[in-house]
Parts: sequence; C-alpha cells; structure tokens
Amino acid sequence: MLTNTRNRVIGSPNSPSGRTTSSKMMHRRRRLRQCVKLTMAIIAIAIIVIIITAATKRKNVFNVINFQHVSNSPDVTLQNGLRIGHMRFDRLTKSMIFEEPGSVGEAHIYATFKLRSKHFLHSAKLKSYKDCVKTSNDGDVQVLCLEFNNVVSAIYSKKVDGIDCHIVHWAQQEEEDIRKVEPVLDQCVVMGENWYGGGALSEQRWPLNRVNVPMQPYITREFNSHPNTGVQFESHLEPYFVSASGTAILLDPFLPLFVSINENEDEKICFKSTFDKPYRLDDRTDNGRKLLKFTICKDRLARDVHRALLRNDILKRPMSMPNMDILQKSVWSTRGINVRNINEKITLNYVNRLENSRLNYSQLFIDGNYSRFPSSVYFNEKKFPHSAQMAMQFDFNPPHKQIKMATEVFPLLPHFMSSKHFSFQNSKRDSEKKGSEAVFLDVSNTEAVKWFISQLNTIVSEVKVKGFRFSGGQASLVVDKPGVIVTNHRTNTALHPNQITHEYGNIAGLFQGNSFLGSGYKSQRHGLVADAGPFQASWSHRKGLGSIIPTVITYGIMGYLFVSVGPVGGIESRIDSVSGQFHLSDLNLYLRWLQLAIFLPVIEFSVGPWQYNEHVVNITRHLMGYRHNEIWPNYLLPAIKEASETGHPVIRPLWWAAPEDPTAQSIDCEFLVGDNLLVAPILGSGQDRTVYLPLGWKWRDKLRGGRIYEGGQWLDDYRVEEFEIAAHFERVNKT
Repeated sequence: MLTNTRNRVIGSPNSPSGRTTSSKMMHRRRRLRQCVKLTMAIIAIAIIVIIITAATKRKNVFNVINFQHVSNSPDVTLQNGLRIGHMRFDRLTKSMIFEEPGSVGEAHIYATFKLRSKHFLHSAKLKSYKDCVKTSNDGDVQVLCLEFNNVVSAIYSKKVDGIDCHIVHWAQQEEEDIRKVEPVLDQCVVMGENWYGGGALSEQRWPLNRVNVPMQPYITREFNSHPNTGVQFESHLEPYFVSASGTAILLDPFLPLFVSINENEDEKICFKSTFDKPYRLDDRTDNGRKLLKFTICKDRLARDVHRALLRNDILKRPMSMPNMDILQKSVWSTRGINVRNINEKITLNYVNRLENSRLNYSQLFIDGNYSRFPSSVYFNEKKFPHSAQMAMQFDFNPPHKQIKMATEVFPLLPHFMSSKHFSFQNSKRDSEKKGSEAVFLDVSNTEAVKWFISQLNTIVSEVKVKGFRFSGGQASLVVDKPGVIVTNHRTNTALHPNQITHEYGNIAGLFQGNSFLGSGYKSQRHGLVADAGPFQASWSHRKGLGSIIPTVITYGIMGYLFVSVGPVGGIESRIDSVSGQFHLSDLNLYLRWLQLAIFLPVIEFSVGPWQYNEHVVNITRHLMGYRHNEIWPNYLLPAIKEASETGHPVIRPLWWAAPEDPTAQSIDCEFLVGDNLLVAPILGSGQDRTVYLPLGWKWRDKLRGGRIYEGGQWLDDYRVEEFEIAAHFERVNKT
C-alpha cells in the first residue's frame, strides 16, 4: 500500500479519492445486479415462449364429428364458406359439414368437425390440390385444400356405387421438419346412435355404445385375463366403424393411431394420431407426414352401406374358403385338457375316446407343449416318439373315423438365429439369451420368412400334418418388449406394429384350407378360420359365454366370416395339482355353450362330454345330430355359399333382417344364421329368457311346434331345458 507524506493511505475510504472509487464500485455492482435480473427475466420469457410454441406445434387440429339428422334442411348458403360436393367449410360456425342429402322429404345427415383454435380457422385458406397433399388418383374429383399452420388438409368427394363418400387426408407440410414439429390430431365421433365394428375387445359388447375403452394404441394384442386390466383391443382388428343409420368410417390402415370408445361415458369414438409409443416417427417415409386419413360414406342404413363397400372391394372379404369338413363337422383340440404335459399316449387315448363317442369330427389340433422347445415346430421325440406314424394312423382309418392332424405354431425362432438378422430383437439383450430361448421372427425379412415357411413345409411333408393354428402374431408381443427395435428389414425404415400381424397372416395364408389364424389385421382374404378363442369358462362378457355373440357378429362385419370361439365350455384357469389337467367347466355352462355353438360356422371341442357322464354324451350326440341334419343343410350351408360370393356375414346381427327396427339395432344376445334363422340361446344360469322377434317379418318357432309369431314383439319367459336345442325361429314372410 502506498502512503503520502502525511501518512494517509492512498485509496482508503477516508481519502477523497477513496470515497470516489468506492462510489463508482457500488454503482457498477448495482448495474450488474440489474443486468443479471434483466437477463434472467429474458431467459424466463424465452423458456415460456418455447413451451408455448411447442404446445402450439402439437396443437390438436380438430375435435368432434357430430352426426345429426335434420329434416327438411334448407339449402346452405356459400356466403361464409366453401363447398365441394356435399361438403362445405363454414367459417362462420367454425366447422366442416358433410351433407348427405337423400330423396325429397328424407332427412339429411351432417358430419361436423369442430375446430378448436380460432387461429387455425382464420389462417385457413384455399390452396391448389397439388400444393396441398396427394390423396387420390381417381381423376376428376372435387378437392378442397386447407392449410392450418404446419398442417394441411385435403378433402375430396366421390361416388362409390351410387353413394357419396368423402375422403379426408391430414398431413404435415413438406417444408416442415417433422423431427422438430410433431402435430397431434385428434377427433371424436359423437355416437348419438348405435355404432359397431373396430375389432375384437377383451370385453366384447354390441353395440359399441355399451363398452368403455380408454384411449390406447390401435394395435393387435393378446387377451389379458387379469381382472384389473381395462378393456383392450385384441387379436383381430379392422379400422372400420359403421352406425345403424348407415354412416361408415374407414381409416387408413397404417396410421400412428390411438382409439377410445365411450371413455368416461362420453358417448364418443375418438381417434388420435401421434407418433407416441409404440409408433416410431420416420421422416424417410410418407407415413412420417401422413397424420390421419379416413373415408366417410353414407347410405340409408347400416346394411346398405356395408353391402356397397363390399361390392366395391373397399371392405375386404375371403377370396377362398376353409376346408368344408372343418365347417360341417366338429374340430377337436388339446388346448383345454392338458397343454403342459401333452404327449403321444394322452393324445392317442383322447382320439380313442372320441372315436368311441360316435360324434363327428374333422380335425385334431395338438396345442401346447408338444414341441422340442418353444421356437420349434418339430415334435419332441421324447413325448411323441412316433409322430409320423400317429398321423398316418389317423389318415388310414376308415372314412368315418379319419381325422386330420394339425399343430399349433408361433412366429418364433431360436435365439442363435438372430445373428442372421432373422429376428426383431436385434438389441444387446440378444447376446444375453441362452439355450432354447426364443426370439420373434422378423416377418419383414424375406430370407427369415422363407426359412420359417420351409420349417412348416418340412412338417407337412414328413409328419403329414394337414394344417396349423397360427398363434402369437399379436403386435404387442413384439413392441411391448423392452429393447426390441421394430424395423422393416426390406426398407430399413420404421415398421408399423400392425404390419407384423398382417405379414404373419400372409404366411398363414400359404397354408389355408385346414389352418386357423389367431390374429389378423387386413388378413380377411385368406381362406382361414379366424381363431377368436380360447374363451374363459365363465358366463361374463369378458371373454366368456356372454361375449360370444357380440364377438362373432363383430368379426363378421370386419370380413372374418368363419370364426372359432374356442372349445365348448371355455378354458378353465384352475389346474389340478396332481393330474395337471384343467378342472372341468360348470356343467350348466358347458351345455348352454353347446346349445349356442351348434349354430356357428365352426364348432370346437376340447373337453369331451364323456369327461362328465354318459348322459352328457347323449345330449351332445342329439345336438350335433340336429346340426348335421337340420342346421347345416338348410341354413349354414346356404349362408356360407352366399358369404363366399358376396362377403356378407354368415352369422348376422338382427338389424340385417330389420335394419330400421331400433330394438333390433341393439340386441346382443340373439343372432341370425344367414337371412332366415334367428337363434336366441340362454346365456345365463337360469332356465328361461326373453326373446325378441324383429319387425317386418313373421317368425315360425322351430322348437315349440311351429307356431307363427308377428315380428316386433317380445316373448317373455321362454323356457329351454339344458338337454334341448336353443330357441330358434325361421323367417317366414313379410308382415
């Protein structure tokens, strides 16, 4: 420190220069603190702006479609909007409206899209079709293109078999970086009336208004029997929904789609499109920009629009049929008796009991733990030392005793095959797998598929297996596993989860005729039985007896016309600790199940009636005899022939006969076989039920002496004993 002659410290607080320096330093500190505060405020504002911008970029574009009937609606002015065909965009009401005018005096129908954001609405402007999004190759169609921030919409109108359809396509603009901007589209259909379709559910209901499905990925999934699990989409799906008044919605098949139905009793079917798990955003494909695409068609009634869509191949149907023996006679399987310890001795004893029962049969599925290891299609030689001889023995029996042998297979392969890139599981976890642990077949890999098919062909040629039950093709079995990367091997781009199910169905289609398909997505064209089972041994709508009718008629309108609901009586979850056998189903449940099943296109047994007593065997013979002599030639066979030509369901909802009958539109405990036979089985533990006969027809009681009833009435306390045929009525003529 320097000092002057007066020994005063230079720069000290007591000196004049020290006081000046101190004041300057304090001023600088104040300015620094102010700058820091200002900077922090700017940063905070920037963060808020970023958050708001991100939220805006993921803003939902539209919300609600509302279908309304309006009588004598006046012509709509174009003063506040734009029109193509029967579609108009109304700026004043902030909505898009689809008008489907019928003949003079009939009601019009409106489908209204409510836009959530005024900003989006006011920024909407008409654009040229080529600048918007390519949605059609149909030539001269009317197209309306709208732009909403970073999302564009193309809406165009066209005729399909005389009915009006509107195609709506929402996509991201090409100049937007889809890795940074991920819009979320969601829309809801206000149900307002009865709706049907969509696919299999773990709690199947008819119509859909009676079920509550939380928002979830629209992918194929295995049934989860845990009681606390909510309602989930299941093994067979078709993105097609139809209303009783004839409005059909068909969504593009491979969208990043989430769906809810009547969630929280909101009476809406909601569709959300977003690249959240399990969907992967891939900017190298068109699907990376296609957010939502769907078609709305309107005809007079549900049956009419469904038929029109089938005629134009918009809805798919089988191009071939399963083997007729499978439909005419019964199928038997081991999946309800002893899946853990199945072996050759148990199988031969089972077939021997079947032959002695004098029941008809066509095919035996050997399900469960029969193979060398889970990923193998070959018989375990220790359990089945003479598998080829066993199959040949079945083949060389006398004609009335011949039974075809089939096995259950899964799209699995040994873990060491993953080194050839034959597996989806190409993460580090593969190297940790040992021994015979299985990995999922990469169905997008041509060489992997060829290898899998060669394994099946070897079993067919060497063991004389006649068909397969193709199980385990649900997308959730792959995409729900940690560390699994689902990539299309051919293009090295993201693979939509439901393409796994679709490609597995294509493999199964090579073995059609005697094979069952346990999962399906766009797989209707193959001549396969859709395996909706097994169901549980219960009376409930959660995969029990109560859900069989809703399941079969839902599959029918999805285009899966030949459906198995699994073994009669369902599968008991309880297993005897000593014998390893499943417990028997409740006898009353078994017999009521059988009364229903004899009217279905496919009837499957696993628990033989002899496992109860001889009286049950006699009842089974009586019911199966009635199926063979009466139901098959007069009702099932004509309906199957019609289905093969037109795609119309074999098992039909009551509204197929009476589409304008509001009561028939909501009946879930009766069904039609073709056009002419109504079946009303008992689905509870009691002895009687109420039967509804649809309007417009007279109905002959085939169980009680042929009495004829007028349609449009209820028959109360209709009693059916356990040993009888279910109540069934023949349609006579119009009233």
